[in-house]
Amino acid sequence: EETRAKIVETYDQREIIIKLSGANKRGFLEVITDQFDRIHESYNRLKVDKLIPCNCSECKDSQQPGFHVLEYVKKALSKGKTTVECQESCNPTDIFKLIGDSFSVNSLFPSPDKNDTEAKKLWQKKLSFLQFRDAQLTDPSQKFQIHQQIQECKEKLGEYH
Repeated sequence: EETRAKIVETYDQREIIIKLSGANKRGFLEVITDQFDRIHESYNRLKVDKLIPCNCSECKDSQQPGFHVLEYVKKALSKGKTTVECQESCNPTDIFKLIGDSFSVNSLFPSPDKNDTEAKKLWQKKLSFLQFRDAQLTDPSQKFQIHQQIQECKEKLGEYH
């Protein structure tokens, strides 16, 4: 699909950097991170932080952007937050835009609890974000992926009373 990844391990900094280019970056990243997760699970007591590059106004074009720890972003999302603060600029960063560039938004949302109004509100915000992104996209493969996510989101919202 014309999507490429460059994976670099820096021994001295104890990190692995993944850079992607092409039409299906998000899908390819999910495959790569799934494989890394399997490898990491085979080691006892290995602590791994997944970092997302910040895409706030100051960081998006920077060669040295700030980063957000994925687990913290998930926690903020589960508590109803829609922004996290950039560690470099201190600007609020929209969580949906932040993760929408890198991860399937569906994987970060709570499973529906029919009585959880906060979770339902998150799914509604997610649907609005996905519909907004859909209107911006022109690439057919990206539109197809976002249509799948919109459909899944609608199904999840249908599980609430």
